[in-house]
Amino acid sequence: EAQRTFLSARFRCKPTCSLRTPPVQCRRPGSFTRHIKAVETLSISGDAVCVLQNHIGKSRAATYQLLDAFLIIATFTLSIMAVTNPTLILVHGGWHTPETYSKFTSSLRSAGFEVHVPRLPSMNGSRPPNADLATDTALIHDYVESLVQAGRQVVAIMHSYGGQVGTNALCGLGFNSHTQRHSPGGVTHLIYMSAFALSEGGSMVGKVKEFGHEHLLPLAFDFADDDSCVNRDSKTLLIGPDVEDIEADAYTSSLVRWNGKSMYQEVTQCAWRDIPTSYIYTSQDMTVPLDYQKSMVDHMKLEGQEVHTLELETGHCPNFTKTEEVVEIVNGIVSGHSK
Repeated sequence: EAQRTFLSARFRCKPTCSLRTPPVQCRRPGSFTRHIKAVETLSISGDAVCVLQNHIGKSRAATYQLLDAFLIIATFTLSIMAVTNPTLILVHGGWHTPETYSKFTSSLRSAGFEVHVPRLPSMNGSRPPNADLATDTALIHDYVESLVQAGRQVVAIMHSYGGQVGTNALCGLGFNSHTQRHSPGGVTHLIYMSAFALSEGGSMVGKVKEFGHEHLLPLAFDFADDDSCVNRDSKTLLIGPDVEDIEADAYTSSLVRWNGKSMYQEVTQCAWRDIPTSYIYTSQDMTVPLDYQKSMVDHMKLEGQEVHTLELETGHCPNFTKTEEVVEIVNGIVSGHSK
């Protein structure tokens, strides 16, 4: 989007993937500053920007030509990134919002990925809630389908409740099924990150009951009369002990009320049956305990799906507590070099 915006506004040309050299035009006052900002936004190194800024006054026309050259290089770099990396869609967990994942998504973008984090409607704050698993499923299905129809290859990262949504929503959007229909787009991989990877008829609460822990639900979650709920101790249950209080407070401050009915609603179809799958275990998880996680992976394997597993020694939100490690895992999966 940065590429398209700046090329369109700065060079008065239509957004395109062409690498034609844009014409050097007369600049209005202030356009040089905007040009520098364009270069910075397109991730040209700070040293290069300093060189360009120091060049002002020596030869303004030559400076603009140099800036144009840097923008062309940046455009080319972004085009290469788009070709070599799949598009990532993050399906977020309960109580979370896209803002909650800002540290994680910034790191993914710095690693060269295009990242989408649609906000799930069941976290829209309505009282009483007016959206649930079915609404979330429809949103993610339509969102990813639009990417697939545009020819994008998509990797889905699903966190916590996001696993329940993605399992339901991404069925039929796999890359293999789309290549059979002569479409270049499709979901190429599912990454469950301490997430619910359930079978048809399964639910979050169903998994809790399977382990005989339903009596713990009211201790962990505060349900209102309208069935919306909040986490009673998000620092302990979601994050864990190894994070500074200031950082933990910033993370939990972005959490919102969620429609608790979604926990009880069942998955109706399973994307993992047809799409290559990986699972990131979190060994210190107090929301989706490790034995829950392993039981879901064992079931997928029993159903004939090969599941690549990795384990991090952390709590329920590795996107926050082990950010760089998760980015490294994603890079490894995408490149085919994951250990």
